[in-house]
Amino acid sequence: TGGNISPDKGRLDFDIDMSLLDAAKIERETNEIIARGIETETVWITDEELEARPELVKTMSVQPPRGSGRVRLLRIPGVDLQPCGGTHLRRTGQIGTILLRGCSKIRQDWRVEFACGQRAEAAARSDSDLIARVAARLNCATHDLDASLERLLGEREAAAKNLKTLLPKLAEAEAASR
Repeated sequence: TGGNISPDKGRLDFDIDMSLLDAAKIERETNEIIARGIETETVWITDEELEARPELVKTMSVQPPRGSGRVRLLRIPGVDLQPCGGTHLRRTGQIGTILLRGCSKIRQDWRVEFACGQRAEAAARSDSDLIARVAARLNCATHDLDASLERLLGEREAAAKNLKTLLPKLAEAEAASR
């Protein structure tokens, strides 16, 4: 339904339930298209042709510019064709790797946040550093983090249960000592 690109991240909003989709597969297949370095093409059609082909307009909040008699389309051969008045790359490889950063429900839409190119590399490096720091604090290897977390959560749950049984006994002991 819309989107935004900022210096550190991008976002796209969709009116489909993203929880039904495989985000990892989408990321992987998008990166495969990027890696192919497909040349993009500019195509022009008339306003009337655009009106006759509503399936070309894939965003709800941003409509293509009309009124000049013709509309510019961006074609990625074998991938997509849609109207767009913005700046475009000459080939898909110029985007760099895409890294999905999150998917969340925003009102009735779903928002997908991502980083690409050097920003994706920086985000992945930061994530890796964080994982290494957490593993070091837990005295485990990074591949053992899940098991270590499960163990800690189990210990916390057992301590909470123990506390729940000890608090009434403490209250009884305090009452008896008065």
